[in-house]
Amino acid sequence: LKNPDPGWNPHSTSSAHSIAAITVSFGCMTKANRSNASNAMVYSFVPVHMLPHNSPHKYDAFFQPLIEEIEELFINGEEVYFASSSSESEYPTLRAIPLFVTADSKAHSEIGLTNAGGYRGCRRCFLGGTYVPEKRHYYYGHFRYRYRYPVESRTAVSNRQYGVQVDTATSDAERKRLSKESGVTGECIFYRLYDLCGFNPLLDLTIDAMHTIVLNMIKTELEAHLLADL
Repeated sequence: LKNPDPGWNPHSTSSAHSIAAITVSFGCMTKANRSNASNAMVYSFVPVHMLPHNSPHKYDAFFQPLIEEIEELFINGEEVYFASSSSESEYPTLRAIPLFVTADSKAHSEIGLTNAGGYRGCRRCFLGGTYVPEKRHYYYGHFRYRYRYPVESRTAVSNRQYGVQVDTATSDAERKRLSKESGVTGECIFYRLYDLCGFNPLLDLTIDAMHTIVLNMIKTELEAHLLADL
């Protein structure tokens, strides 16, 4: 069982390129074995070198070998040696299936081809934001109202349809307009796994829990309460 774990921050540097990495782990191993250096697979690459800004599918070429390997392991599998006392073959065929992808929100928008931070900035629904020119940023308010009257949820089918429309746009202006209205910047390569085994790019791209921890939160709380009393 494979779990691709991409993580990068390619647009935060002033240079022409930056480094990205994909870590692949096995869900059928114990944590001790998964953490062993011999079982750790890390793929590094330069994701945006000499590519124009907002280029669609900028990562598909780098994910192509990994996607093809997952497809091969799911369809045909691989024979492995497995000592058994029974009369069955000692070389059974094992097949792999992708479980999920963990990454931060920025990586989700990059590999899932969603328009995070834009007018339709939510990955799970079609909530529209309000643009504030002074801040040059979209904001999403009225949370109490939205809790009682939720916005229409996204689905893998709808996101894929919007992605196809963006990919087949006849001009760059049309592509940007469709992307703004739908919040989708194209059809990501992970939909090949959706056709293969039901891997849902909408639900199976999960937030890395470590990215939800506020840095220095524990230190700040200790200094404000425990150390103050001491």
